[in-house]
Amino acid sequence: LNGDEGRRHLSDRIDTSVSQIIESVSISRNHLLRVIGVLALVVMFRLSIISNVFQQGYIILPGNDPYSYRHTLLNFAKTAQNPLIVATEQGEPLFIFTLQLITTLFGGSSAAAEQALVWYPVVAAVICGISVYLIGTRLTDDRRVGLASIAILATLPAHAYRTSIGFADHHAFDMVILAIVLAAVTAHERTSPTSVSEISELTPWIVIAGIGIGAHTLAWEAGALLIIPLGVYGFIRALTSIYRDVSVIYRLAPLTTSVVIGGVTAVLGHTVLGWQSATMIIPPTLLAVALSVMMITAEGLRRSGLGYRVTALTLVLSGVVVLLGTIKVIPGFNDEFR
Repeated sequence: LNGDEGRRHLSDRIDTSVSQIIESVSISRNHLLRVIGVLALVVMFRLSIISNVFQQGYIILPGNDPYSYRHTLLNFAKTAQNPLIVATEQGEPLFIFTLQLITTLFGGSSAAAEQALVWYPVVAAVICGISVYLIGTRLTDDRRVGLASIAILATLPAHAYRTSIGFADHHAFDMVILAIVLAAVTAHERTSPTSVSEISELTPWIVIAGIGIGAHTLAWEAGALLIIPLGVYGFIRALTSIYRDVSVIYRLAPLTTSVVIGGVTAVLGHTVLGWQSATMIIPPTLLAVALSVMMITAEGLRRSGLGYRVTALTLVLSGVVVLLGTIKVIPGFNDEFR
């Protein structure tokens, strides 16, 4: 790869002359083949144990937990119930629903259920690879970094075995959602909006990130804990905005809106479908409230002329007050995280 090709910005305008269009298409095709080639590396590592999974006409799932999901799916295939119906004791309702939906789409038989369990982790690994490529490319404006990111992901031991063929635990599903959320957040956080119109241009990414945040809360009973780093990032984003004396509201609005959408999605999943306990959908909702309060408070402190050190201390104390208030007001909230 040459430097010009590697550093082509995704938002660059393309010359409308015939020669430039032909050259652009040629470069895109070549680069697409490179991406597919590196993704093939991801698949190759995930299929390295395929002979251990398919043995003498039987399917042997690596790990213990996948057999619990196998039992659930086989019962689903026998009863032919609505895929939306998920046992209330299941701590991964969206994950179970997705597997049931895939089983239904491929015939609803016991064989379809087993094949869904076997191949879903590999598909998840490919989606993670594409998301990592988008994240790396977006952060650096260099497609070569995106390719390198996929290659590194392909050889990461923890990711490789949790997305290997037959390892049908919930982890691969969780990682897919997180990867998509981070790709969407990266897309809108690499910008520095200074007006409502500029924020509105980021709407698709804001919505994708928001739905992903809500989906992750519904996908795993402790999934909401994995979105807490977004709050830490929002805190840092607010401080850097104050340090540079730019509007905190415009800079934090995309992330805050995404988290609000995530909180609403989680609440709807709980109230309409009965998915997850009430205490487990509180974290994204609480994070949405915290980011909103922090955004308004930080902007007020910025306009008052206080330094970012005073602002940092004020925001930390405000966060502690909100957390302690939540533990006091909502019975059992603290018990879920012990």
